[in-house]
Amino acid sequence: MKVEKGVILTAGEGKRMYPLTVTTPKALLPIGMKTAVQLVAEEMIDAGVREIALVVATASPVRRFMEFLTDNNRLKNVQIIFIEQEKPLGSGHALSVAKAFCGKENFFLANCDDLFENNACKILAETGGNCVGLVRVPKKDCGKYGIAALNDGLLKAVTEKPDDCRDGRPLAVAGRYLFDRRIFDCLTKTGFVGGELRLTDAVNLLCTMSRVNGVEIKGRRFDVGCAEGYKKAFICMVRDKKVDRKERMY
Repeated sequence: MKVEKGVILTAGEGKRMYPLTVTTPKALLPIGMKTAVQLVAEEMIDAGVREIALVVATASPVRRFMEFLTDNNRLKNVQIIFIEQEKPLGSGHALSVAKAFCGKENFFLANCDDLFENNACKILAETGGNCVGLVRVPKKDCGKYGIAALNDGLLKAVTEKPDDCRDGRPLAVAGRYLFDRRIFDCLTKTGFVGGELRLTDAVNLLCTMSRVNGVEIKGRRFDVGCAEGYKKAFICMVRDKKVDRKERMY
């Protein structure tokens, strides 16, 4: 499937990385000589995206950083726009403010917490349709993520941070999505819960309305939204250190 639009969410508060993110957005924390938001943008561009909308907090330095990259030809063959999210009201709300940008086209959605050894966006595009990227996590960590229930490759539901799960190696939502415009209808119908518009609720509703594929992203994954994953990503990219391929990056 050809996908030419992408949305990157950068307006989160990054509380898991305090105090580093008190003054610096987690999307701008250095990983080698690049940042998470730059790496995610490059992933989308390599997957064929030609227009990227960055959802940013008001007065966020992410905007200045990305403008510098485009002005200095560091990101080629892409048009970047910025959409402000005035308050952090959940990932679903962050996506909803990009509705006009997405229009009627299919689009990738990514956060800046998850980085991958392989191009996750390309993997989703190869499957096509509405897709949610998934990764295997240890059972003891299921309470940190949205855990997917699958049936023959179809996503049936996502349970947000369950206390326990039956699967010994559960599949967790990996911060990469491929959606069509129906996701915005689902966001409208689910509405706010506890002051947030939650993407998980909209995805679960979408699963009842249409086919949603759950696609496992193979290879190493770095959760750079937490201290341990960020440290491992930094070591790998700065020192070019070979990490045991059996070791998962959480």
